Amino acid sequence: EIGVKSTLTMCPSINLKEEKHDCPKNMVAVCPRYEDYGSNDPQLKWITSQLSDGDEVLLIPFAPYNREGVPVDLALCRELNSKIRHSHILETDGYSPRKVKYVISRSKKVISGGRYHALVWAASHNIPFEVCPTALVNYPKAKAFQDMHQKYGSEKLKNMEKENKRIFHEVLRRNQHD
Repeated sequence: EIGVKSTLTMCPSINLKEEKHDCPKNMVAVCPRYEDYGSNDPQLKWITSQLSDGDEVLLIPFAPYNREGVPVDLALCRELNSKIRHSHILETDGYSPRKVKYVISRSKKVISGGRYHALVWAASHNIPFEVCPTALVNYPKAKAFQDMHQKYGSEKLKNMEKENKRIFHEVLRRNQHD
């Protein structure tokens, strides 16, 4: 209807501007996702199996609290921290997407237990990422993003979303003049 062709990339945050944050470089960023149903044990076991003994690991709690105020992702990070010798938990005084994207940009690899934005932001900086197999089953968005990334690659996804942003602004401009 607007006379342009747009492709949905699934997440405009691929082009989110980062906020610099004091954080280590070249670590493996691990972003666990608390399972509201079922056990977290398969995810935790998979995450630890993906790490080498010498890996420096930065654990990132994406959702520090659930709806009831329980620090679920932080609790997973603390549990992983007790099992992984060279690990640290990212402290951002609550969840801060711009800081977390910056931290991921400085990582050498991202391991996601199902945290979707961790994948998007890894792709935005051409950082290799892996997704927990159970997350690919439980969270269709994570599977769809992984498939799109494999099909198009990071640069094409970023450019597609920039074009979507341009189209969005053009639609707003046209609506303001009508």
